[in-house]
Amino acid sequence: MFTTLINFLDKNVWHYTKPEEDKTILILGFEGQNGKFQCICDVQEDNTKFICYTIFGNNIQEERLLSVCEYITRVNSITLLGNFELDFNDCEVRYKTSMDYESIVPTETLIEHLILANIITMDTYLPGLMKVIYSNVSAKQAFDDSILFF
Repeated sequence: MFTTLINFLDKNVWHYTKPEEDKTILILGFEGQNGKFQCICDVQEDNTKFICYTIFGNNIQEERLLSVCEYITRVNSITLLGNFELDFNDCEVRYKTSMDYESIVPTETLIEHLILANIITMDTYLPGLMKVIYSNVSAKQAFDDSILFF
């Protein structure tokens, strides 16, 4: 799977970095219509999982956590592939897509769809997330406004 991922990225000229300490993680940078993101691709060969995270780069202030949690829960209720996560330890928001490839041959098309679904979803719902974090807009209102983008 890791070789297929690297082949796909190289063939499509997607730039990535590989942390020295980890042999199966790649970090990609993307710029969408609404923001810039870091995308982490994690191939877990030992348990045949491929996980992709797109990270919202700003940590959330503690007083906004419940509103952010409500917003991403509302978004999760309508997303078909993947989900938003909120880490209460470091107040980080990320979007995750993943697959178990144990009984399939991973293809470049599967990888492309998994990564693109990830970054497009983060980019699509970023304006609503920003409203909840940085303004007085309620999570419900931000969600109602966000579904117009999708």
